[in-house]
Amino acid sequence: MAPLAACAAPKPQLPVTQQQSVAPVVYPGTVVAIRPESSSQDPTGSLQQIMSILGQPAPQPLNASEVVMSMPDGTVKTSVESPTTSLTVGSKAAITANSGTGTQPY
Repeated sequence: MAPLAACAAPKPQLPVTQQQSVAPVVYPGTVVAIRPESSSQDPTGSLQQIMSILGQPAPQPLNASEVVMSMPDGTVKTSVESPTTSLTVGSKAAITANSGTGTQPY
């Protein structure tokens, strides 16, 4: 009697390919607001209390700005940027995905 492994199909060989670069995706729009980034803020101190109970340091608030943009299709996208961004409300800009460059004026 043949072992069970002898009945199985051979393991498929995956071709070795070179790393392909992915073209960045660009979302053009209009800046409608620039506000302090707030995801790390803890106005009630509850996160500080929980982290203290767990014996862990609380995360430090980010020093950043959230850029809110209106897109041509009516959707809204946001991007977290440096607090010294050169973007202004009303300016045309583009959020660039897949490239790590964030929001750029255009």
